[in-house]
Amino acid sequence: MPKQDTPLPIEIQLWTTQDIGSYLKIDPNKVVQRYASLPDFPKRIEIPTAEGRITHPRWKAVEVIRWVEGHAQ
Repeated sequence: MPKQDTPLPIEIQLWTTQDIGSYLKIDPNKVVQRYASLPDFPKRIEIPTAEGRITHPRWKAVEVIRWVEGHAQ
């Protein structure tokens, strides 16, 4: 599949741990270790493959942004 040149609107983007790490300016491993398990962190989305396997988790970008902004002081 060719890479998309035009970014998707933020309202429909799904972010990986790498995307969230870039947004928070932290290592992607820290996303999983420190934030993804918090009870108020957005729920992850697991998209199954045709073989029934689960891919790497994704999060709705707008939910992550809203969560971060909800912690602004």
